[in-house]
Amino acid sequence: PVRMMVMTMLSAAVISAIGFKVLFRESTGKRVVAGLLLIIIFIEYLPKPIPASKITLPPYVNLLKDLPDNKGIVDTTIGDALALYYQTIHEKPMAFGYVSRIPRSVNKRDEELKQLIRDKKYILLYRDYNIRYFITDADTDMVNEYPSIRTLYQDTKVKLYDLATEYKPQR
Repeated sequence: PVRMMVMTMLSAAVISAIGFKVLFRESTGKRVVAGLLLIIIFIEYLPKPIPASKITLPPYVNLLKDLPDNKGIVDTTIGDALALYYQTIHEKPMAFGYVSRIPRSVNKRDEELKQLIRDKKYILLYRDYNIRYFITDADTDMVNEYPSIRTLYQDTKVKLYDLATEYKPQR
């Protein structure tokens, strides 16, 4: 679409140039109209500031940024776009990130992760997939099933869990 817009603008510029050439050849009244059109076009194409919106960060994003290591994150509370934006702040790897073309192997791995989450096998997320932090809605309580999992953050909307506290490797 962007390339087509460039072609459209170039075509409009050529047609406008021919039109202005005809207008400037004619009477004084048409020259005034052409001059006014040029002024209007000049004003229209003056650069304008890009509108900016401020996205407020939930506190758990800053907490994630300060947490040790670079283990993975699963965030089940927000959409993909916002999760990717938050990742630019906490800089930790995420499961279910955006990929323009999903390879079969990635799709298979994503389905395995989703099945583990549906089955509530949170320990395996850390042990097998290196996902340490799990963000879920405030109503979900993982501590009842796995008492040694730590709740790192909790508010009225989300809970942030540390799955590494549950997993103790066999020696």
